Amino acid sequence: MLDSGLAKLEQPHTDLNRTQAATMETPLTSVGQVMGTVPYMAPEQIRGEMVDARTDLFAFGIILYELGAGRRPFAGATIADLGSAILRDTPAPLSSVRAEVPKELDRIVGRCLEKIPRERYQSALGVMSDLRALARSLEPDSHTTEPTPQA
Repeated sequence: MLDSGLAKLEQPHTDLNRTQAATMETPLTSVGQVMGTVPYMAPEQIRGEMVDARTDLFAFGIILYELGAGRRPFAGATIADLGSAILRDTPAPLSSVRAEVPKELDRIVGRCLEKIPRERYQSALGVMSDLRALARSLEPDSHTTEPTPQA
């Protein structure tokens, strides 16, 4: 998923000798194992369940929140507390942390951070589309011009 530190070697390099070959050629992760960077993990990832693109969209929502608020949406004193917060807590809306944040961004981030994957965006295309629409709505209207003074 999003955590590039978990990339797996799909095909062993056949041109390497035994001392240079990958240490393990079998899959490194499976259902039931929890691996990742906890502050950016989705609930299903913390539980060791099946993950998919929607898991990455949860992590993306955390990054968007962090960019907008200047802090992460979930907090905990320990890794276990943080994981518990991700499973249980609903973060404060971005606009309550920073008043200048548009309500539409609250909606987009909130949808990315839904606890149940089927309630999140189903693809990055949906997130991108909504973010582009938000960006367009924030642009100054190019059709409106200041009236020129009459001489």
